[in-house]
Amino acid sequence: MGRKKNPQPEHLSEIAKINDVPELIKNYIDSCYTVKGYSTDTVLGYYRDLKILFRYVKLRRRMVTGPEKFNEIDLSDITPEFIRSIRKEDLKQYLDFSVVAGKRVSASSQRRRISAVRSFYKYLKCESLIQDSKTVDLKPHSSLKPKPHYLTDDEINKLLAQCKGSFFELRDICIITLFYTCGLRTGELVGLNVADIYSDHLIAKNKKGAARSVHFDESCHEI
Repeated sequence: MGRKKNPQPEHLSEIAKINDVPELIKNYIDSCYTVKGYSTDTVLGYYRDLKILFRYVKLRRRMVTGPEKFNEIDLSDITPEFIRSIRKEDLKQYLDFSVVAGKRVSASSQRRRISAVRSFYKYLKCESLIQDSKTVDLKPHSSLKPKPHYLTDDEINKLLAQCKGSFFELRDICIITLFYTCGLRTGELVGLNVADIYSDHLIAKNKKGAARSVHFDESCHEI
């Protein structure tokens, strides 16, 4: 979902400059900014992602004549009928399509594209231009998901050493120790109270109020 904010008049000029897409898409872009309250960066990102989608589909269907550069493929003929003809398979292939030859599309870029397409199709459904969304099953390819990074014992010791001598030494050591021994999330640590800590475990609560019991070792208990 796009980031929301209160629309600011000074940013409207960037949105108003959009003139290379049909009225339908311009209306959607305007709606994202003025009705949904998405940030300028989010709106312009959605605008660019949708242009890539339509140009990719035209290229895939060989609707492009001559040696046009990808970014110069005309979009003036994009109609509701054309959009309804886009298949789920087209959308899945679009997630992998890179404008730059040989460059892979990152998982974060795929997630942004999915967000843009879902938002657009939701708008079309609200406007009664489509009946069913084809974006429900869209998700980044698992092979592109970033692998978790784990700190080594040496890296943890270096972090703890940085706390020595500071005014908040004990607090910072407690925070780091709870993070790596209990695997707490940031929100769980922020919401932790003294009453939640017992002799061999603690009760961690997330921002929605769901609680879980987390056991810790003696080193954590001593701190």
